Amino acid sequence: MPFFDTGIGRHPDLTMPGTGLQAFVDIVNHRKDYYDDNGHGTHITGIIAGKRPGQSKENTRESHLDSHFIMIKVLNQKGERKYRRCARRYPLASRSL
Repeated sequence: MPFFDTGIGRHPDLTMPGTGLQAFVDIVNHRKDYYDDNGHGTHITGIIAGKRPGQSKENTRESHLDSHFIMIKVLNQKGERKYRRCARRYPLASRSL
């Protein structure tokens, strides 16, 4: 599933081996390594898809344990949108914005 937000920070429930992060695309600053210069993207992604490797379904209520996701950074450090760029590069995914 795609996440369009401020990015994703290093967090063991989201970015360690065995978790769901599959790719990171930065259309704001064009950096290669994942990061979150605001914190919002990491927070929201953690609520939806966060898990620890080996975590059982009985031990969580909030996360989707089998989630695989990509983070597409479309919001800058201030949380400002870059949807126009996103729509050009990811036309199918951006239809839901």
